[in-house]
Amino acid sequence: AAVFAIILIIAGLFQGSHVRAQFFPQIEPPYARIQVEMPAGTSAEVANEIRYSVIDKAVDFAHEWENEGKTYPIENYTSWMNGGVLNIFIVLPSSADREYSIAEFSQALGDYIGSVPEAENITVGSWNFGGRPISVRFASTDYEQLFKAKELLKEELKKIDGVKDIQDDTPLGNNEFVVELKPKGKAIGFTVRDLTTQLRQGFYGQEVMRLQRGRDELKVWVRFTKDNRISISQIENLKVRVPSGDYVPFKEVASFRIERGLRRIRHEDTERSVTVHADLDYSKNDQAVVLQELEASVIPSVLSQVDGVTRKFGGQSEMVDKMLDSMVFSMAIALVIMFTILMFLLKSYMQTLLIMSLIPLGFIGAILGHYVIGIPVSILSFLGIVALAGIIVNDSVVLMHKYNTLVKSGMEIGEALLEAGTSRFRPIVLTTVTTAAGLAPIIFLRSEQGQFLVPMAISVAAGLIFGTLLTLLMLPSALYVISDLRLLMNKFKSRKKNRLELEPAYQRDLKSN
Repeated sequence: AAVFAIILIIAGLFQGSHVRAQFFPQIEPPYARIQVEMPAGTSAEVANEIRYSVIDKAVDFAHEWENEGKTYPIENYTSWMNGGVLNIFIVLPSSADREYSIAEFSQALGDYIGSVPEAENITVGSWNFGGRPISVRFASTDYEQLFKAKELLKEELKKIDGVKDIQDDTPLGNNEFVVELKPKGKAIGFTVRDLTTQLRQGFYGQEVMRLQRGRDELKVWVRFTKDNRISISQIENLKVRVPSGDYVPFKEVASFRIERGLRRIRHEDTERSVTVHADLDYSKNDQAVVLQELEASVIPSVLSQVDGVTRKFGGQSEMVDKMLDSMVFSMAIALVIMFTILMFLLKSYMQTLLIMSLIPLGFIGAILGHYVIGIPVSILSFLGIVALAGIIVNDSVVLMHKYNTLVKSGMEIGEALLEAGTSRFRPIVLTTVTTAAGLAPIIFLRSEQGQFLVPMAISVAAGLIFGTLLTLLMLPSALYVISDLRLLMNKFKSRKKNRLELEPAYQRDLKSN
């Protein structure tokens, strides 16, 4: 009853978000990153001006940060351009030498820098282990519907508390000259290809011949004179040749507009795809709560307003699915091997299943440990729980083997359980204490390099402490209940057997009478 009550409490802690759960832990590197996405076609001079401007703002902020009585945050920095994206990495002191986190510094730095008018997007923060915490991928053959779904979801994400740095993976590219035929142009027999070819020949030029000059080959190009190609407005009065050979003004047969095209187009399973991703401030909201809200209301609302669009989660959700798929098979094989070994050792299905049932109950201690320490449950915590399963089984086997030995020697059930618990109390408790004490330095480790080990260490240490209580208290209680059930079953079988033996004699007396 006590264990069942604790399970309800754990479920309440999760439901009330008192124990936070996120796929990947928020591990801080020793640097903060400023990422500025430039418009396509930005010149190197303009990009360098923006780079130095952002760096100067970061240095000014560092001095203000130091004037507030905090450790000077910038030890070094480096920057580079890659595919129209400016990356600035600011190296901070180690966590042992500063009293603030990377997230706090990045949040304050982002507020100080603000927006960059010349840039399309600017993101200030550290990297995300396993990908973006929020990532939704839309797929469709109709790009207009994809674009509509993308914009609708971005607007909905802005309304969710804690969601920040909302972006998509379809940045706009260079300006494009889009030509559209008018009804008169179609009636004459023009095609868009005919018009754009003539425009290209006039403004860009066309190679008409090649001349050989000794070892060199000269290319001869023909195009409009410089005075006739200095302004886009000259296109409207440009004479274009119709298929019949006559010439008409361009503005009578077609129109044009200038708009920015796409820098990249992504495909998945023969369909165009667009991904909307965002970061999350874990101090304001929980990842599981946000994803549940997206799944339950936000995404269905978006999909109801578009046609032919499908969705699936990406980022950390996709990474976790891949990891779980690879782990399920291995975990199943491990459980089968454990069950087989226990069967050969104990020679009892009931006792084997009883020991195996303690494995999921050990998760309770791991979750309580995360609640006490104050860190969220992550995929790394699950890896520690997998290691915990073997330790719990080991302690249970030690107690169970002693109990079976005493029962075979003729001792009563109650006395055997008391004797087994007393004799095996010291080795089980010593194993728990020494393991938990050995993991304590890792649990309280604060260096960036050791943050991957902290969730696993908490799962093993806290789960083992709770698992020891299960082994010493719940396991003997369960064994006592099982022995009572077996006694009742034996009494029922003996009464049934006696009734069957007496029934033929009763029938003979009835016939003789």
